[in-house]
Amino acid sequence: MMIKKKCWLTLVLVLLAQGGVDAKREPWTSTKLEGYDRKAVFTGEPQSEESANTLWFERPASRWEQALPIGNGTFGAMVFGGIEKDVIQFNHLELWLPPTADEKYIFGKLPDKTKTVDQVRKLLFDGKAHEAHQLIDSELLVKANNRFQGMGSYVTFGLLEFDYDYSSGAKKVQNYVRALDLSTGVTHTRYTLDKTTYQRETFIADDLNVVAIRMKASGPDTISTTLHFSRPVNFPHQKPATGSLGDHGIFLKGAAHGQKKTAYDTSYAAVARAFTVGGKVESKGGVLSVSGARELLVIMSGSTNFNKNDSYKPLDRDLIKDSELLLKAFQKMGWEKSRAAAVGAHSELFDRVQLRLGPKKKNDIPTDKRLARSSSMKGIRQSHRENYDGLLDEQLFQLGRYILITSARGEMGPPLSGLWNSELMPMWSGDYHHNINTQMYYWPAEVTNLSECHESYVGMMERQLPSAKKLASKMLGCRGAAVGVLNGMHHSIFPSKPPRAFWVMGGAWCATHIMDHYRFGMDREFLKERGFPVLKEHVMFCLDWMVEDPRTGKLVLGPDASPENTFLVKEEDRAKKRWGQEDMGTAMDQQLAWQLFQDYLEASEVLGVKDDAVAREINKVLPRLETTHLRADGRIREWSRDYIDGEPMHRHVSHLFAFYPGYQFNTANAPKLVEGARKTLEVRSQSERGAGKIGWSISWLVALHARFYDVEKSFEYITRYHSEKVIHPNLMGKGGNALEQSAGFTAGISEMLLQSHRGEIELLPALPEVWSEGEVSGLVARGAFEVSMAWEGGKLINASITSKHGGSCQVRYKDQKVSLKLQKGEKLKLNHKLSL
Repeated sequence: MMIKKKCWLTLVLVLLAQGGVDAKREPWTSTKLEGYDRKAVFTGEPQSEESANTLWFERPASRWEQALPIGNGTFGAMVFGGIEKDVIQFNHLELWLPPTADEKYIFGKLPDKTKTVDQVRKLLFDGKAHEAHQLIDSELLVKANNRFQGMGSYVTFGLLEFDYDYSSGAKKVQNYVRALDLSTGVTHTRYTLDKTTYQRETFIADDLNVVAIRMKASGPDTISTTLHFSRPVNFPHQKPATGSLGDHGIFLKGAAHGQKKTAYDTSYAAVARAFTVGGKVESKGGVLSVSGARELLVIMSGSTNFNKNDSYKPLDRDLIKDSELLLKAFQKMGWEKSRAAAVGAHSELFDRVQLRLGPKKKNDIPTDKRLARSSSMKGIRQSHRENYDGLLDEQLFQLGRYILITSARGEMGPPLSGLWNSELMPMWSGDYHHNINTQMYYWPAEVTNLSECHESYVGMMERQLPSAKKLASKMLGCRGAAVGVLNGMHHSIFPSKPPRAFWVMGGAWCATHIMDHYRFGMDREFLKERGFPVLKEHVMFCLDWMVEDPRTGKLVLGPDASPENTFLVKEEDRAKKRWGQEDMGTAMDQQLAWQLFQDYLEASEVLGVKDDAVAREINKVLPRLETTHLRADGRIREWSRDYIDGEPMHRHVSHLFAFYPGYQFNTANAPKLVEGARKTLEVRSQSERGAGKIGWSISWLVALHARFYDVEKSFEYITRYHSEKVIHPNLMGKGGNALEQSAGFTAGISEMLLQSHRGEIELLPALPEVWSEGEVSGLVARGAFEVSMAWEGGKLINASITSKHGGSCQVRYKDQKVSLKLQKGEKLKLNHKLSL
């Protein structure tokens, strides 16, 4: 993702110039989401949360970034835990603004640009990269009407706001705690005012898009509050309608309009109802008023008319009725059964993996203070080693899994910010970015036993396939399917601007996940019915996107970029700003093609596909496929030649895909290239905005160094992740709420504990000194083997291997190896010598 510090200011200026800002609207800032009166005094001892999987805090959230996320894969909310004022900000994964480019591109009426592609290729082969980019910029890249929403934007649904009234006032708060139990997906808030203790619990129903909040007052005082819906607006036509529904209900209703209304804007409606034990409830003018209640139950639902089968033809639905039906279904089940079902569905996934790193610690420090303490100990100094907090990394590991469980187990698949977004114009539009972000989001899915969550990613590939095939065939003259850097939920696919360069291998990168999903689960039916058809389309595009390089006689793909870097053909081009942004045969493109070709050959063998024409093509071109090279200085060459790096310390390390998450190169089969990758990372990490300084980049480097067995380097980047510059107090990623970094961090720790990409199951391959003792259960290796381990003194004590499918495997620990054959469901226990 491109970092644009001035993008928000630019947007505001544009809106002002257009006269589009609603001057009467209260500013959409953190003060709008104030969780508590800053004059309040908090007293009492911290309330320790015993569960290691609980994030807990001594204060309400005062900003959105401090709130706690909950979700069921489609419906999500951020819980603030306020006292006088409280907020539930909520989202629905189907609520997007549509793309803003010319409608002919939106609807796939793409022009034939094959002659332009040929001209670009010739320029690039002739070393005229700047001229090639100028031609690309004018002829191939499609400029959106609004750069902030070019491919559509994922937007907030709205807010449910509470204003509480306490007879004793709320200036002296005792024993406050708010918490999120990662293992259940339930938040709770507890505090005492005068002699009354208030408790709240919030969760989202499993199969219903319903947020449920139950409050109790224990003591002389009761619960009195008003609640209403609100939603930010940037233009008058975006303002939603609000109102009352009978004596116990309120509603929010509108449409997700951009700067202009269109016929394909998605409409939405939310309904909330309140029920009390004692006291009374009344609804008037869109405000629910509750007074004198001993207990209060608030249930809130949301619906849209988004059409999954044809996103540009919204459904004709009564959305308030749809939302009320959801609430009635919840009421029929009741609080206890609904909560049990939600917790059961969540915990069944979460509890599959347990992790302890270092001695067991009590969770007696608030999460934000735990992070601040670790953040103050920079690098891997001795003080950090002596005071290392393994519990923080355990929580960060489980948070990555939690984010997948709560945002990716639906049908749609989460965009950049996951399920949660509070803005109408989020950073990078909150869309799908296919040049690292969506892929990293799913990196831990298989290895941490969340294979079901990976299927939403496959579903996304399936839905975008028709548009991707149009881009490949109509615009680029190729078979198969091509996807650029980004797209939205409407799945219009064309090479948009921004980003600044042309790259159409995003779909190829996505498709590398298909065979990994198979390898970890061995689900042949999935591969046959869903995976193989998608994989084949992206393989065919790679075959047709290749041409012979006249300089070498090798086959190269392109034109394409290396996300998101630039280069100079010669040094004198720098002063003239003659940057090259595209090339023929970038390292990443060649590596992606190799990986997909290998995946396809393996898949066709698994499925017994006979006389396969595509497999024959692959076998014919593989010997001529250009491979990865070293630069003269020993680093991995990113471009087709030793061009001058535009940003030597760039945050992306796209040209290291083949080392991780790919498996083309490793320490055994390519030691010189691995050394080149190490040198590349050394240079790339020297800038404050370079690799290993931004959250998602740090996560990638943890995994890369684990693959290289650079144990202490991996741990160094783990400690860099412990920074308040990288993650928020609620441990979610900074920088546009980029949650892929949380998932990537989980994948990195997994790679340190277990690797299986080299045809064997390797135990504890990159165990740092500070993890001298620990245990993990439930990780998964390729071949569908579930692995559990315990270690002390930095050495393996025991392990168990359980086959989920049945089959043979080879297990390695350091220099020891053992071959095993297991039946489906069979579990074998190994000692420290790998003996049974």
